[in-house]
Amino acid sequence: MGSNHEVAAGLIEAECREKLAPLTTAEDVLAVTFKAAHKHWMFTDEQDQFRGALGAALIRLKEGAEYKRLEKSITALGKLSAMLNALQQGIPVDMEAMLKEQERDKADGIEMLPLQKMWQEAKHS
Repeated sequence: MGSNHEVAAGLIEAECREKLAPLTTAEDVLAVTFKAAHKHWMFTDEQDQFRGALGAALIRLKEGAEYKRLEKSITALGKLSAMLNALQQGIPVDMEAMLKEQERDKADGIEMLPLQKMWQEAKHS
């Protein structure tokens, strides 16, 4: 059996499949999966809910530009989290290299999704 967020992703996607079917943008898909995941009866850990919602959105999008956009946004959030964890632990971080990588990411023209902001909005709606 997979991790809690993998199980949550599959369950949330299955529960939302009909609502997700006509949706084509990552924002619309995330609005549905975030709403379904927040305070899910089976997953009480907020990180499992958040990651489950992201996974459900990836399952729905499968491929294409919106999938890549979501995938890239998730990767960027993971890198930011890793950097913050390193700084909190006193591990030196090459900020110049991080900034250069962000500039390269911006140059590819893929608009990043504000995942944390969208999650907070879904929690308070």
